[in-house]
Amino acid sequence: MAEAAEGSETVQPARSLTGFYVTVGIVATLFALVAWGWKPAQARYWERRALRAYQKPDQAAADDAVEKLAEVGRPARAAFERLLAPNANWYRGRVVQMLGRRANRWALPVLVRLARDDRDAGVRYMALAAAETITGKAFFSAEFVVRRGAQSEFAPGVEQARQQLLDWWDAEGRSRYGN
Repeated sequence: MAEAAEGSETVQPARSLTGFYVTVGIVATLFALVAWGWKPAQARYWERRALRAYQKPDQAAADDAVEKLAEVGRPARAAFERLLAPNANWYRGRVVQMLGRRANRWALPVLVRLARDDRDAGVRYMALAAAETITGKAFFSAEFVVRRGAQSEFAPGVEQARQQLLDWWDAEGRSRYGN
């Protein structure tokens, strides 16, 4: 009978961990996709909110949405490019003002593009002022004074500052702040 007890032991088959590893792989892939797409999705959300608020017009909601968009960081650059496209919208200057914070160093290429390509002297002026804030460099001359209604005095000072910004950008800014 002792022999029968020894022979009646059942051997359990080895359990496969394939299902566990497949599940872990799927969860890790989903996590990576969500992490990869989270910031761009936030940027699109806040861009739409800003556009809707500007169309209402609700300045407080628009400022809040633009500020949240700026907090997204570098992934929001394309959204700001769209908000600042030269389409004669009244809010472009306000968006540039909201970008002009030292923390928004990632936005400097957007501001340089505006200073280089925009036809509106007011938008160029605001882009230059924001670039000064972000970089800590003075692009406007000490004599530059803007008088209300004196556009003839406004344009040369902006053009001079614009040229200084572009020279600095080509010499050291592009390599320091990226494209």
